[in-house]
Amino acid sequence: MLKAGIIGCGNIYGMHAISLNLLDDVKLAAVCDVKEERAKNAAQQYNCTYYTDYKKMIENEGLDVVHICTPHYLHAEMAVYAANKG
Repeated sequence: MLKAGIIGCGNIYGMHAISLNLLDDVKLAAVCDVKEERAKNAAQQYNCTYYTDYKKMIENEGLDVVHICTPHYLHAEMAVYAANKG
């Protein structure tokens, strides 16, 4: 079972969450958004943990996969951080 996390719970996140939820060998373990209420709502909807700091999510959850659903200019920093954490 792969553990997945989503960074960014805005407009596009739902497509990723639904897709992950349909896979038998993947569990959506955590979501993250800088807006706590948005992250909390997403976590409740998909029965997972929420964070407001993507670095803490990556460090604490032991994720195998990270979906980055933030504005494009934030992708590189987040992708490099996730890759460096394995």
